[in-house]
Amino acid sequence: MRIVALAAAAAAVLAACASDGAPPDAVDPPGPPAVRVGVVRRHAAELAGELPERHAGTQQELAAATYVLGHLQRAGYVARLVDVPVANLVRSTNVVALPPSGGDPEVVVAVPYDVAPGAPGDEGAAAVGVMLELARALRVAEPRHGVELVALGAERGGDRRLGSRRLARVLLDEGADPLVVTVQTVDDALAGAFAARGPGADDLAALARRLGVAPAPPGAARPPSPDVFTQARFDHLSVAGGPADVGRVLLAYLTDD
Repeated sequence: MRIVALAAAAAAVLAACASDGAPPDAVDPPGPPAVRVGVVRRHAAELAGELPERHAGTQQELAAATYVLGHLQRAGYVARLVDVPVANLVRSTNVVALPPSGGDPEVVVAVPYDVAPGAPGDEGAAAVGVMLELARALRVAEPRHGVELVALGAERGGDRRLGSRRLARVLLDEGADPLVVTVQTVDDALAGAFAARGPGADDLAALARRLGVAPAPPGAARPPSPDVFTQARFDHLSVAGGPADVGRVLLAYLTDD
């Protein structure tokens, strides 16, 4: 079965990455310097269809981490895997694509890749697709950009936000002070619309208008409670919108276009 094969591959890949800090060979990412909505949809369909029960600490979540890791490495990123404790003998993983600039991140873009127990398999899948396409397009547009991209494990199901807490702790321990951008909702129901909330939200809204993207409902970009990143004293900007719109606006924002 494909899921079992993915999980077996996951264990091998994650173990290799955890033990070997050497960067991969230089990779020129394929495709244009733009977020392709068709590719976003393919990523979402793969996660929702093949790994619909990506609960924290499960084989399917592990396989999803490997899926994300593989696409980030294919786009030329050096990836770091950060352990996220869930319970006794249960672990999840944050998948971190380090900034190609080689320095501390100026911006961190984070999105959960797990699914809450009982939730449908497509929960958050489109947001992961946007993050993966954004990562690739950024590397094409600005090969030495200063953005870190993070897929958060063990983030859903209750209010513990374990992936976010682990990311915040690592950033604090490393003395980094980036703007943290979390992608809250990516949904076809919001097609043609975009919303942002937090520091810099007005600038993003103005950019969206210049790109011809309408405002989304005010509550669409509301961060989850608790807002872990604001509590940790990071500037936290949350965004939401249609698949094409979130990718397009964030790419323009991060490349100063």
